[in-house]
Amino acid sequence: MRYWIVENEERIGPMSAEELLARNVTDETLVWHEGLTDWTPLGLIDELSSKLEAAKSAQNIANQDGSMPQQHATATESPVANTTKEENRPPCPPSNLVWAVISLLCCCFPLSVIAIIYGSQVSTKYNLGDYEGAKKASERAAWWTILSIVIGLVAQPFVMLFQMNGAA
Repeated sequence: MRYWIVENEERIGPMSAEELLARNVTDETLVWHEGLTDWTPLGLIDELSSKLEAAKSAQNIANQDGSMPQQHATATESPVANTTKEENRPPCPPSNLVWAVISLLCCCFPLSVIAIIYGSQVSTKYNLGDYEGAKKASERAAWWTILSIVIGLVAQPFVMLFQMNGAA
């Protein structure tokens, strides 16, 4: 399972449970994964809570043996954190919502609705760190918009012909 956390008011992820636990997380750290409806404190997620307790116990045993305490990775050491910082994030792909709405008003209604659905998913996926999903949603919104416009333009003469024959 892939997890996202909130650290310094920034969403970081996706990462595995091991990567997550290698960070300075506590039971209060906000975590999200697919299937959750909202950000949840780590302590309320059973599979992560038990792994965190096991990691703390192992660290305490190591500390009692006189060994050096294990340090958690810092944000600058973690490759996951580096890929989600603002300066390293890829630009958000276009949502194509404006074109989808224009095609809704002018062309083929059912296909335009599909374009609007994909277009509305772009920013959500991007904000969750799913850059590839945002790119795919953007591309699909563009293709459905183009398809809607082309079908609308091809069908327009037939609609006009049908209306003229119906009026006669």
